[in-house]
Amino acid sequence: MKDNLNMQVSGLGKTVSDTNYKIEARNLDCYYGDFHVLKNVNLATYANTVTALIGPSGCGKSTFLRLYNRMNDYIEGFSHTGIAAIDGKDIYAKNLQLMSCVEK
Repeated sequence: MKDNLNMQVSGLGKTVSDTNYKIEARNLDCYYGDFHVLKNVNLATYANTVTALIGPSGCGKSTFLRLYNRMNDYIEGFSHTGIAAIDGKDIYAKNLQLMSCVEK
């Protein structure tokens, strides 16, 4: 069995794992300035499944969703560490062409 924590470099960003996860977060931390919003988030979902993000107001649900929509790119002071992947490709990789993700 392959260790799906190993990362490899691919042509359109990092290949995060050898599984068929649709959406994956690995050791994801998000910040608004010095405020640490999301702490060490790890999540993997498969295609064609329903996933609900449930939690109290202010727990980071919207921040997490905005991260995958790249809406946080427009918020001053926002930063993140870790990997946010769709179809096994890190959507924040420097060599990723965003339109290739949108066109799918």
